[in-house]
Amino acid sequence: MDLQNRRAPAAPAAVGSPAFLALTVTVCFVLMLAEGYDVQAIGVAAPKLMPALHIAITQSGEIFGIGQWGVVLGAVAGGYCADRWSRRNTLAAAVAIFGAMTLATAIAGSFTALLAVRLAAGLGLGAAIPCVIGLALDYASPARRVRTVTKIMAGLPIGGAVAAALAAATLERWGWQTIFYFGGVLPLLTLPILLTLPDLRVASTEPQRKGPSFAMLFGEGRTLTTLSIGVVYFITLLIIYLLLNWLPTLMIRQGFAPAQAQLLSLAFNLAAAAGSLLLGMATDRLGPARTVPLAYVLMLGAAAVVAVANNYGAYLAGFTAMGFLLLGGQNCLNGVIPNFYPAEARTLSVGAAIGTGRIGSVVGPLYAGFVLAGSYGARAVLESIVALVAIAAVLVLFLLLGGRRRAADFGR
Repeated sequence: MDLQNRRAPAAPAAVGSPAFLALTVTVCFVLMLAEGYDVQAIGVAAPKLMPALHIAITQSGEIFGIGQWGVVLGAVAGGYCADRWSRRNTLAAAVAIFGAMTLATAIAGSFTALLAVRLAAGLGLGAAIPCVIGLALDYASPARRVRTVTKIMAGLPIGGAVAAALAAATLERWGWQTIFYFGGVLPLLTLPILLTLPDLRVASTEPQRKGPSFAMLFGEGRTLTTLSIGVVYFITLLIIYLLLNWLPTLMIRQGFAPAQAQLLSLAFNLAAAAGSLLLGMATDRLGPARTVPLAYVLMLGAAAVVAVANNYGAYLAGFTAMGFLLLGGQNCLNGVIPNFYPAEARTLSVGAAIGTGRIGSVVGPLYAGFVLAGSYGARAVLESIVALVAIAAVLVLFLLLGGRRRAADFGR
């Protein structure tokens, strides 16, 4: 049995209608766009925000990192609450917290206040991510589930681009607060629509089984699977956030002009959005066992190109391919890994994986900064990415090829 053919209880007919699915995807896409926006917003606002609040350079890293630690905790808690309580209601609560705390960022008057609201915003945002994926899996037809998830997750790089564009247009004219007013209002506008969505956990006619527990992630022979998924997410998000934060600097260290370095970063982000959409469609059409392992093997080749590149064209090709495959492969996994677990723990499984991955998103930029601060140089960072991708590729092959038959037995 293929992984993509194992399904949750069937949704009511109205839920599966094209118009309803389009509305759901749009709302969830906007929420993921808000996440991508938030990742970039604090960075683009920092040149004005930090001096305005008299925050030292040494404290800036704490502000940048605290939100990601909030996402780590929020993703696990949100996944658990969504499976035990309600995906829709958990998502609505998470969006309310995230939106309100992002607005509060605009009026924070001190380092301590800013630290607190960024942590709270991260908690809300982290809780929203597994709920969004859970809703996509609930509402989409089995043949379109992975592409639905990847369409929604394509909002991440687009949100980052929106933050950069808005900052360029408004930062000098209207101040840094405008960036957070927009970032807070955007998710809050989705709440009225979100609350009209049916709650499939309530609407389902199937008898309610026992609630989720973390033991479900490791019981019945799933320990190795869960650990492998965690390592893959950790590595993938480590690389994604390392490159999001350090790619221009790495290329400037390699002797390229700032404008050339920014173009490589742009190519990486645009390819990431395209990869999320196209690999999602390929996964639903051909099956995850064919597409996702191939994506990671090709990613290894792209990382090797970047590690040995000695001209701008090679870097452009390598980073474009890496952007396409990194986010595309990651988002396909978001739609696949719940199939390894019982229905009661599917959103929890996504939350746990994303929470583990978000630890990588904190470690990646710190690791690159440590290497660059030493005598190793940009080339050492790029070469180490090859080894990390190789580990992730082996584990993905195990999960989707070696673990295929075992996964088909989970969640019956």
